[in-house]
Amino acid sequence: MSAKSRSGILYPFQPALVRYGLRAFGRTSPGRRFAASWYQQRAERMARELGALRGVQAVYLTGSSLRAPRLGYSDIDLILAVDVPSLDDELKLRHRLMQALERHNRPFQLFQHIDYVEAGDLQFLARLGNAFALGLGDWSLMTGSDVRAPAVPISARHVELARGAESLRHWVNQCGMLLEGWQRRHPSWSSHAVRRMLHSALCLWLGTDKTWTLEGLLELARGRPCGPALSLLCLEPGRWKRVNEPTFRVAVVLAAILEVLEAWVQQTFHEVGTWPACAEPARLEWVGQDDLGQACTALGFENVQMARRAPGSPQHVAFVTAPASMTSLVALTRYEALIQRMPALPEELFGKANYPILMTPTLFKALALVEPYPLVGASLASGAVWTYPTHVKPSPAPAREDLLTLITMAEVMLFWRPRGRSLRVLREGKASLAALARDVLFVAPALSALRDGSAHCSGTPGHDVKRNEAELIGRLRDHLQTLRLELESKPT
Repeated sequence: MSAKSRSGILYPFQPALVRYGLRAFGRTSPGRRFAASWYQQRAERMARELGALRGVQAVYLTGSSLRAPRLGYSDIDLILAVDVPSLDDELKLRHRLMQALERHNRPFQLFQHIDYVEAGDLQFLARLGNAFALGLGDWSLMTGSDVRAPAVPISARHVELARGAESLRHWVNQCGMLLEGWQRRHPSWSSHAVRRMLHSALCLWLGTDKTWTLEGLLELARGRPCGPALSLLCLEPGRWKRVNEPTFRVAVVLAAILEVLEAWVQQTFHEVGTWPACAEPARLEWVGQDDLGQACTALGFENVQMARRAPGSPQHVAFVTAPASMTSLVALTRYEALIQRMPALPEELFGKANYPILMTPTLFKALALVEPYPLVGASLASGAVWTYPTHVKPSPAPAREDLLTLITMAEVMLFWRPRGRSLRVLREGKASLAALARDVLFVAPALSALRDGSAHCSGTPGHDVKRNEAELIGRLRDHLQTLRLELESKPT
């Protein structure tokens, strides 16, 4: 008898029920003590199984799941160093990884995905990668032989851009979701999320490492000029804990984060470059866009812009801009009202980023750091696919050296990210392959074109994409082989 038959009518609800029970238990003192050992045991079991697979040389644990796991919320992030000399070897490994994910994600999804990178490519991650890759020295070896490259000096500017992109990613991915209602449904997770976002932004602005406590960072920030929301937190550093009080909502902490990001942009981006030429994109039409524009105008926002995630890509991203005269507290309050008033953006056009991203004129100076960087900035510079009102000033380009650094960081991500995207549990079937296809057919060629001085992309229109795993992985392997030759001589 199948598991589904044995479980009867409760089967569809079992993962949610188990997760709910774990979250409730995790809020107790015994639950917090249990979490650390339980996550450790689950990670070790999975690592032993993955380490025994043909081609796997090492299994590393990344993220914070074993440092401070939150029962029912945290997942376990693993990345493998592998040797897959042929396409057939890689496809066989991918099949076995999916089987392992299916076995170990019962009764609920504890391993959301598995990333892997060819062992010889770790050298590029160590000296040319994004914030995640540059932190590979902190990865924890779970099983196998440590094949990480020795640490090498990295330019301070590269590190700063990598950390800035990481903080912008947190802002883009979580700001709208927190205001949409997560702070009411998941108060414990929301408190943890805004704490992490604020900690990351303050470390970036103040130039500290991540060993500092949030309270210590707020004390350090007290001596610097800052906006009203951050000043409020600095006066009483413990107030972030009371995000569920009516007088101290998540929006206030997010307003402080926005002020910190703006301060960092002001001190970091002084030179302005020029975006390479790109053909103006086709206009985007969908039901409800005028309602969105009118709602933004009624709330006092300056404009709404929509752009392709990469030149030629079928996916889009939307931005709503607060005027320079609007304080961060007012901007977040009105942004919260907008999100709760308007329906989510169509997933087939915007993917998971289904709310407009709140920006300011200052934050737009760092648009090149919004993922997939720097392609979103290049796409918007060529012309928005839709704006309200119709005339919007083009976004500024970063200095040429910064642009080349961001392109290199994004190209290094191709060594692991497309492979892991299509192994994510939350994506199934066509959606999983579509994520892989976007990176292989649009992002990779667009980055090459941008590096060569043009933002044109030779990718196939979205509805014509052939979503065949073997073909896509094969094309990715060919692209990476060319990329390795280009990166071998690139200085740090």
